[in-house]
Amino acid sequence: MPDTGLYLEKVKAGVCAVGAREVMTPEIRVKERIMFGLRTREGVAAALLEESGRKEAVVEVLAEGLAEWKEGRLVLTRRGRLLADSVAGFFV
Repeated sequence: MPDTGLYLEKVKAGVCAVGAREVMTPEIRVKERIMFGLRTREGVAAALLEESGRKEAVVEVLAEGLAEWKEGRLVLTRRGRLLADSVAGFFV
């Protein structure tokens, strides 16, 4: 659990207050781009999905009516937006 008091002390003392760092591998970056992209109106570019090798996930969300293709991008449907976290799980 983050220690807010310690964080404030470090900031006041002019010391770096970073508690931890996460290493972002190329695979993690792609997953993040897909998961966050699905939560936007623009969706995710077909090229990104193709290069990620997640064809089965795309087929499944389309078959379930959770997403649709719009101008070369996979965009969540209204139902898909209501279940956005679950839809994103298909791509992890």
